[in-house]
Amino acid sequence: MVSVSFLIWRFLAPTSAVIQRAPQNKLNVTCLFDADVLLSSSNVIPQIEADEIYAGNTGAFAVALNLFSNEYFNESLSGEVNVPSYIYAEVKLVDLDDDHTIVQLEECWATRTENNSGLPTYPIVQSGCVAPPSGSEPADAKMLIRNYQPNFATFKLMSFVWTNFTDAEQFIYIHCDVTICQNSTGQCDSPTCPEKKRRSVDNNGHSQRLSAGPVHIVQTTDHLLLQDGAGDEDEANESAYNIFQLVMFVLLASVMIGAGYLIWGKLVQDRKAKEILL
Repeated sequence: MVSVSFLIWRFLAPTSAVIQRAPQNKLNVTCLFDADVLLSSSNVIPQIEADEIYAGNTGAFAVALNLFSNEYFNESLSGEVNVPSYIYAEVKLVDLDDDHTIVQLEECWATRTENNSGLPTYPIVQSGCVAPPSGSEPADAKMLIRNYQPNFATFKLMSFVWTNFTDAEQFIYIHCDVTICQNSTGQCDSPTCPEKKRRSVDNNGHSQRLSAGPVHIVQTTDHLLLQDGAGDEDEANESAYNIFQLVMFVLLASVMIGAGYLIWGKLVQDRKAKEILL
């Protein structure tokens, strides 16, 4: 047996009165308990919680940016291209073929010089989507063929010439910010590219910048300089009209000079004939 004893006191309640007459009580309490006690509980239902733990790792990937002259990406681009022929670009993992390794083109652009932050620039890919047309260029001037897919990404752009630069200064360098993502745990997000709304890119600082070039641009006679503005089509038409007027003026002047020469020759011959008769 286990015996427990204690006292219970009833003290006088606090009061502001000078005196009290309430009794003060004291109670002796003793409790006896069995030393051996059997306790039982209801059935225990375990609560199992599943936690997803991502075991991250790091690695190195070799990535190359290459330029091609055809849509099959099997003919390397020479150092020269004629306007408006397409330039085909491919960003590809080197010596790796893995369906879970995703190549993401975040930003791509063209510059005239090797400096990737130099001016002027021509946007190609923005926030994982094809950049909107510049000025009055056609809608198919640049196309994002493949992106956010395993192993490689591709795009193409129609070649152009830079405004207010000489033929000797017409070069194109292409630059891309690329992110490589392991999609084995579904961690790679693919972009949605509506016409006007574009997503913001969060690559956690893991993007790599690649560059390719130079490509020398040869301007053909039937293409004018690229103008990036609302009135460039009118300016191009006006320039073509001015050239047409100049050509017509030269032709007309040549005809008039030729006709004058023939008339003068005829007069000289007639004068000589008269002198002989005299």
